[in-house]
Amino acid sequence: MSVYGSCTIDHDGTGLYSTGLGHGDAMHVSDMDPTRPGLEVWQCHESSAAGATFRDAATGQIIWDHYNAGDVGRAAAAHIDARYVGYQMWSYAAPGTYNTANEQISTARTAMNFLVWWTDDLQRELLDAVGSSGANPILDKWYGDGSGRLISLYSVPTAYSTASNNGTKANPCLSGDILGDWREEIILRSSDNTKLRIFIPHELTTYRLYSLMHDSQYRLAIAWQNVAYNQPPHPSFYLGEGMAPPPTPKIRYAGVSKDGILWQWWKNIPGWSLRTLVEHANYPDTPDGQTTLDRLETPRNWDDHYGSRLRGYLIPPETGDYIFWISADDTAWLFLSPDARGENAQFIAAVPENTGYLQWDKFEQQQSASIPLAAGRKYYIEVLHKENAGGDHLAVAWQGPTLAQQIIEGRYLRPWRGEVFADLNADGWVDGDDLVKFIDMWLLTDCQLPLNIDLNGDCMVNHQDFSVLAGQWLGMTGN
Repeated sequence: MSVYGSCTIDHDGTGLYSTGLGHGDAMHVSDMDPTRPGLEVWQCHESSAAGATFRDAATGQIIWDHYNAGDVGRAAAAHIDARYVGYQMWSYAAPGTYNTANEQISTARTAMNFLVWWTDDLQRELLDAVGSSGANPILDKWYGDGSGRLISLYSVPTAYSTASNNGTKANPCLSGDILGDWREEIILRSSDNTKLRIFIPHELTTYRLYSLMHDSQYRLAIAWQNVAYNQPPHPSFYLGEGMAPPPTPKIRYAGVSKDGILWQWWKNIPGWSLRTLVEHANYPDTPDGQTTLDRLETPRNWDDHYGSRLRGYLIPPETGDYIFWISADDTAWLFLSPDARGENAQFIAAVPENTGYLQWDKFEQQQSASIPLAAGRKYYIEVLHKENAGGDHLAVAWQGPTLAQQIIEGRYLRPWRGEVFADLNADGWVDGDDLVKFIDMWLLTDCQLPLNIDLNGDCMVNHQDFSVLAGQWLGMTGN
């Protein structure tokens, strides 16, 4: 859904509705009233008796309005008052400041230009400007019955002399969550138009949220703030006092296969013993080829005289005890780690001589002991396979709390990606630069995250990963 003033376009490009209220100089869209389903719109109107309206974004239904027959040039909406859940609204259509129930919470009315999350609380601050031209930017905070100055951005310090844009609209060049945590930065031009100044929040906050740029509406809003009459960005969820946990962003690394396991092979190695593979000059760093398999099984009758390795991460769907089986021609070893680290992998099953295709019980060694695993965690898994000549095959099966014996499917696997552990900027050292990158990813939750970010393999970036990173601090030597 896209909202263009009075017009709203549905997700398929067709018209959804029009309010018929004409042009407006300011509009805000978000989940302003968390007690109602969906999003709301607060908009002022230039040539309609509606003045300023609060409406349902999906249907266009006017929830309430401030009647005013004149040109209402500005309106703003944000959660600025911790005494009330939801947004507060104010405009030139009516005196004072209102909550989502159209109750006047103050006779005071503050700036109506830009909004910034800046301090250590969940309330948003007010970005405006002073002076006859409206070019001297300031940042104010609402204190319950009016606002007070936080920073005079045009003179802090004097050497940073800055200016806002568009006269009395007092726009920054850009504001948004572009660095650090979820609070927003302010980008202003220098007064002589030779530089851009970036101002960042400096207070620590106890509120831990995903980066706002993970929200698709907020990302689009970074663009919309420089369209037409320059409006501040809003996320698709309510951010403020009494908020519910924000939706978990769905993060996946572009260009990387989501499911499956990495298969690498080395050709022209005669013999059936796995020693001929692991002692080969090109093993393990220079395979002859590799691809991603969509299950833990290689193609049958693929080639002769080769060795291969399958490696990646196993993600159990349930917590409980699991048993593993391996079948192969000619020989194979199966390893599983108690965590996501490959160096901790332990030998759990083997094929000492060739078995039939998917024959799981020819040798006692083909079956592992019962192994306790936790749902949603990543466990490093690796298989080594050696084929001499004739028919060849390899497969690994498992059985879990509610899983019957079956070949391990790709949805329970993630391919190994070859990262250097904790060296996020790939400079050969784990140091402060890596810590900065790590903090940017704080509280990400996704089993697609590679191990150089999700350092303990639990599919979440949190204090446990920080402890692991701290243990690696300055512990690498550029290799």
